[in-house]
Amino acid sequence: MSNTPIEILEMSFPLRVEEYALVPDSGGAGTFRGGLGVRRVWRVLERQAHAAVCCERTVTPPFGLDGGLAGAPAKLELIPPRSNARKLNSKGAFLAPAGSLVVVEAPGSGGYGPPAGRDRAALCEDLLDGYVTPAQARLIYGYDSA
Repeated sequence: MSNTPIEILEMSFPLRVEEYALVPDSGGAGTFRGGLGVRRVWRVLERQAHAAVCCERTVTPPFGLDGGLAGAPAKLELIPPRSNARKLNSKGAFLAPAGSLVVVEAPGSGGYGPPAGRDRAALCEDLLDGYVTPAQARLIYGYDSA
C-alpha cells in the first residue's frame, strides 16, 4: 500500500446520468413492430454547461411501411432548477444552468405491415417486456388481455 495522498480531480464534463431507458409505445405498430426509442436524462452538476444538439425526426416521425404506423418523434427538453421545462430546438446550442436536467428521447422506428397482422404471441411478449402498454395493445392492435 502506498501512502501517496489521493488527488481530487475536477471533472471536465460534470454530468450525472439520471435515466437511460427504452420508451414504451415509441416503436411504430405493425405486423413487425418498429424499434423503440431511448430516453436519456442527464443532470448538469456544479456549474452552467454549454451544450449543442443536432437531432432529426423531431417534427416528422419515422414513417411506417406497407401499412405499418409511424414511430414516435424525437423529443428534446431542458428542465432548469426552479423553472418550467422548455422544448429545445432540434439543432443548435443552449446553456444549461447547474442542476438542470437535459432530456433526450431518440425517435422510435416505424412499423412494417398492418398492425392487425401482428402475431399474438409476439404482442404478448411486447406487453410482458413493457415495450407496448396495455392501452396501446387495445387501441392499436385490438388486443384485450382479459
